[in-house]
Parts: sequence; structure tokens; C-alpha cells
Amino acid sequence: MKYEIEGTTLPILTLTLNNGESVYSSGGSLVSMSESIKMSTELVGGFTKAIRRLAGRETMFLTRFISEADDARISLSDSQVPGTTKAFYMDGNSELICERASFLCSESSVDLDITFLRKVSAGIFGGEGFVFLKLSGTGWVFLHPYGEIKEYTLKEGEPLYVSTGKLVAFDKSVTFEVVFLKKIRNIFFSKEGLFITKMTGPGKVYVQSTVNNEHSKRLMD
Repeated sequence: MKYEIEGTTLPILTLTLNNGESVYSSGGSLVSMSESIKMSTELVGGFTKAIRRLAGRETMFLTRFISEADDARISLSDSQVPGTTKAFYMDGNSELICERASFLCSESSVDLDITFLRKVSAGIFGGEGFVFLKLSGTGWVFLHPYGEIKEYTLKEGEPLYVSTGKLVAFDKSVTFEVVFLKKIRNIFFSKEGLFITKMTGPGKVYVQSTVNNEHSKRLMD
């Protein structure tokens, strides 16, 4: 599979697939496709994982696009969220935890599951919701966060504080927690709220430059 990302605030992702290659995508992301691309709606990951996604208020079904010829093309985009589309390659040995609404598509060889935050306070006060997507396996994954995306590589024990709602994805090796802003003047005058997300390395963390209110509602619904 080959890919090309074109555009800026509403980019289009074009995938070139060989015969038998396929991808899964979130609903409503199709822009165009070759005649040799066949589309179907499937219960991805089997019934158990589908039920887990449903428990996390995710859809049980995803759209699958499979190529029946070489050099078939399909173009996808998230028209609801102006932002940046970024490619991630899963090597079979790592796991990526990501914001649910940022998922655009992945190769079918990538495993999609959900993971629940261990700390209730993180879901209530962190602005990230109780549930994240957990991506593993081998293949390409494409995320579409809101605004620009910034990558941080944290060393062992190195902390990074992320503003509420701006966390996109992180390696499983990174510790996620929500901490209280201790100084009272920060609470009332900084407009940052009572809590902030603390990420502790080792591993990579990806953040987005801004937050869409409608996007946040999709996370919390």
C-alpha cells in the first residue's frame, strides 16, 4: 500500500492498494474510489471486540474497502474536523493509544480495540473521556486530529503537561494521569480549569493545537 496526503486544513488521504489489500475507515470519510474498490460494512474484530467498542459508545461497525485489482485508488477525508492527517506505522511490537474521534482509517492488519482509563478522575476531569482506542498489530494507521499536531519524545520519568482536550495519542509505555492545579490563581485567572493532563515517559506523545467543541462532544457522548 502507498499513501499520499494532500491539502492543509482539510487534507485528502489517497491510498493506492494492490489486489487483496484492504483498509477500515470511520463512517462518512469516503471522497472517491476506483471501480475495482469494493465497499462493505463489517463487524470488525469479531463480536467480542465489537461489544467492547459499543460499551465505549463507539460504533460496532466500520466500513471496509478492499481492492480487487492492483493500483486501485481510494481517497478519504474527515470533512467535519479541520486539521492535520498523520500517518503512523505499527510494527507489531508496539501499541498506540489514541483519542477515539481522531481515527480516520487503518490497514485491516491493524487491530482496533478500546481501553478504559483506570482512574475515574481522569475521565471526569481530564476532558479526554473514559475510553480511548487501542491500536496494535502491523500496518499503517491514519489519525486526523483537530488543528496542527506536535510530537514529543519523552525519556524515562520525564513529565509532559497537556492542556485539557488537546491530547491526541501516546505510546502504551507512557503513563497517563490527571493532576490538580494547586495554585488558586491558576484556576480563576488562567482559563485552564481545575485539572491538567500529565504524561510521563518513556515514549512518544502527540498533541493537537486546538479543540473543537463539537469534536469534544463526540468524545463525551
